[in-house]
Amino acid sequence: MIPLGVTSKTALDERVMKFLGEMNSNFGHFLMALFEFRNDYYKKTYNKTGSLHDPCAVAYVINPEIFQSKEMFVGVETKSEFCYGRTVCDIYEKLKMKSNAIVGLDIDLEKFWTLVFESLKECNKNSTLN
Repeated sequence: MIPLGVTSKTALDERVMKFLGEMNSNFGHFLMALFEFRNDYYKKTYNKTGSLHDPCAVAYVINPEIFQSKEMFVGVETKSEFCYGRTVCDIYEKLKMKSNAIVGLDIDLEKFWTLVFESLKECNKNSTLN
């Protein structure tokens, strides 16, 4: 599990937009438009830059060394009026329950963006948009 505290670090910032613009392709421009839309939404809704949440989970599967992680017990809150459905990570092992998940604690952003950019270069080569 890669929680929002980690995935939110993957901001779609100027470096990302510059990379996409330098592709100078329909594929790159399409992604720029998607990311700009996402950033506009995040700015209006959360007053922050958009991030790539799902690609973090994929990156973990491809290269878990990109993340600092820890095995721990993760439960799902099912009784709370305000937190129903929220995952609860026993980071400090207070519950004394058997670990059932590997939870990301931090991300190496340089390695993450290298993986993403290399993947996007390959997609660009094979995109039917170009």
